[in-house]
Amino acid sequence: MEDPSNYKHWQRGFISYKHLSGLPGKEGSRARIKLNISGREIVMIETIMKINAPKKFYATYETMGAFNNQKNTFEKAPDT
Repeated sequence: MEDPSNYKHWQRGFISYKHLSGLPGKEGSRARIKLNISGREIVMIETIMKINAPKKFYATYETMGAFNNQKNTFEKAPDT
């Protein structure tokens, strides 16, 4: 989740990532993300709100007419 080069593995339709401001991968940093969703190119602005790797990654995603507040939490899967 922290490395934009991996976005293609978990963001459906991922096209590109461009850092815009702040320290990359740190709270407050902003980036432009391009996606292809059902044949339409969508540009979103990602803002990292909170990061506590490897347990939490909170970010907002803004595009025309939409705002998504996303909270990702991770925990180790049981061995069983």
